[in-house]
Amino acid sequence: MPLTTSAKPVAISISESSRTISAGELPELLEQYQLMPQLVRNLILDEAIADIPCETAEVDAAFQQLCQHFHIDDNQEAIQAWMKQQNTTTEQFVDRLARTIRIKKYQEAMWGSKLHSIFLERKSQFDKAVYYSIRTPNPRVAQELYFRLQANEQPFAELASEFGHGQEVHTGGLVGPVLLNSLQPTLKQLLTASKPEQLLTPFKVGKWYFVIRMKQFLPAKLDDELRKTLLTQLCEEWLQQQVSKITVRSHWTLAGNILELWR
Repeated sequence: MPLTTSAKPVAISISESSRTISAGELPELLEQYQLMPQLVRNLILDEAIADIPCETAEVDAAFQQLCQHFHIDDNQEAIQAWMKQQNTTTEQFVDRLARTIRIKKYQEAMWGSKLHSIFLERKSQFDKAVYYSIRTPNPRVAQELYFRLQANEQPFAELASEFGHGQEVHTGGLVGPVLLNSLQPTLKQLLTASKPEQLLTPFKVGKWYFVIRMKQFLPAKLDDELRKTLLTQLCEEWLQQQVSKITVRSHWTLAGNILELWR
């Protein structure tokens, strides 16, 4: 069902309990709550995507995908009920959806042609691994478990369920796929240098002694999901650079210009 809007000018009032916040107070409050950089970030982004077209058909197609994802029935009543749950109006939602489409087009136009080389530079950030893990606070237990596994006396899953701590007890010690870049540095280094099915010598991290067996290394591939992640990452980095160039005085000037539109 196509989305339609009938946008009308609205008056903006800001209130909290019995207190009314005037337009003149807003810049100071934005600074006080450290929201000014977020405002500036969005202003920069809106300026960047201002000339990028977005057709009604594109918005309708994107909304249909969203309906399928959230299992929303394709009728006006169900759509309005969902909008109410999201605390938004159809007009607001259509604007946000169109903005998202423009942002994706901008990201592709800016960095799409460079993405393969950037991926090669950052590939290690997205490599994953699957491994088996048992942790114990007792170094003697860790050493004994290592010897049992080395001699193939018991399966890893059985030992993890009996001697492990935390989630590994319920998963038979299986962990992953997990981003190597998200792991503790010592564990990351050891897994990166390991071969499939290699049993690692027990090592200590904090209060725990770990017994690890590498299962599988999963090198990152530039698929659709990673492509979106990289484009978003590059856009965020660019925005942070732009925001950092703007001084506090510029923040106030920008906020003052916005407030003029509200008066």
